[in-house]
Amino acid sequence: MIKINHRKLLDAMVELSGAPKDKFKVICSSIDKLDKETWDFVQTELIEEKGLTLEMTQVLEKFVQFKGEPLKTLSEI
Repeated sequence: MIKINHRKLLDAMVELSGAPKDKFKVICSSIDKLDKETWDFVQTELIEEKGLTLEMTQVLEKFVQFKGEPLKTLSEI
C-alpha cells in the first residue's frame, strides 16, 4: 500500500471541500487520526469539534478514502 501525503494535495482537498483555509491545520490533525480511528470517528470530530459541515466532510471523505491502482489513482487525482 502506498499512501500519498503532499501539502499541495492537502491544500487542494481542503479548498475543494469548501472548508475555510484557516481550518487547514485542524482538518489535517483529524485526518491524521485515520491510521488509528474510523472515518466515522474523524467525521464526527470534524463536524462537532472543528466546525465543518456534513457536506464538507463528505468531500474530504472522497479524497481520504480513495483507493486504487497507482496509475488510475494518479489520473483520478
